[in-house]
Amino acid sequence: MGFGVRMRDWAWGGTLLRPLVALVLLFAVSACGANSTLTPTPESSHEWRIEGPLHRWLPEGGDPVVLFDPQVLTTEGPMRNVIFALVGDDFLERVRERTAVDLLSLRETALAFYDDETLLLARGPYSAEEIVTVVGMHMRVIVQQDSEPTRRSGTYDGRTLFHAAAIGPHEYALSRGEGAVLSRILQRLHAGETPAPDRLAERDMQRALSGLPSAPLRIAVSTPMRLPLNSPLGLLLSNQRAMAMAVTEAEGEQLGLHVAFVGEFPAGAEANFRQWIEAMAQDDLGRVIGLNRGLSSLDVIADSDRVVVSMTISSGDVVRGIRVLFDAEIVDLVNGPTARDGS
Repeated sequence: MGFGVRMRDWAWGGTLLRPLVALVLLFAVSACGANSTLTPTPESSHEWRIEGPLHRWLPEGGDPVVLFDPQVLTTEGPMRNVIFALVGDDFLERVRERTAVDLLSLRETALAFYDDETLLLARGPYSAEEIVTVVGMHMRVIVQQDSEPTRRSGTYDGRTLFHAAAIGPHEYALSRGEGAVLSRILQRLHAGETPAPDRLAERDMQRALSGLPSAPLRIAVSTPMRLPLNSPLGLLLSNQRAMAMAVTEAEGEQLGLHVAFVGEFPAGAEANFRQWIEAMAQDDLGRVIGLNRGLSSLDVIADSDRVVVSMTISSGDVVRGIRVLFDAEIVDLVNGPTARDGS
């Protein structure tokens, strides 16, 4: 099977990389505005208690799901260096000055993408109600303001809606878009319902994630890519049903990229996947990302229902690749949603 790389063959990469940009963007949104003062708070008698992993509270229909451990940013390493290279060395300090929230103190985050909304759930030591109040103070226009639970909806730029809501004593939600998905969480909590069934425990997702190493960043996609069948890659992935990625830290300034594809794969899939990655590595975009320099570390393990591709690449190459692919999102992230109109 010969692989001639087309731009659409990079769609799987966008599916996995774009969430990284959106994750930091939502944090950046919460950091826009004047200085505020918050301090960590002990357990409180909040009406709601969010038990267990945050991703269990993500409503159905979100894809992909991103699980990120902010603690990876507390020590020097390639993942911290990649994020800071994209948003600036002073990003954490800017967030701290504008909201008094130390992102390094967050214990857990979960992000999901819906048709008209991007939703982030976060858990940390701060009062969720105070965080939501501060976020609302920085909105240019408030379109909804509730106290039970504490919720703010509004815009920074007069166009895009943002929402913030306290969903527990130390758990809060940030949303960009229509807000209907966030409302579904609040309705479930009001009704005293338990979390939805764990989507990451479903058969295909569990199969994908179990093929990956433990990592501070994991991305799970529960739907097939449905690439056109008139290309070698489309044929190779024609029966693919789900995929997942883990990013690990390796020696020096290296990142380990591990991607698992779940579905039905023909005999000889290992050679086909290796040929596909090698072809992409020699493509212009592959060279920008540094895939060509990581080929010596390429490892492919194929079974009839799962293929795991792993390789190690330079964190500097990752930064350059993300900038090439998502320059517009990064500008929005670094400058803030109000910077474009001079406010």
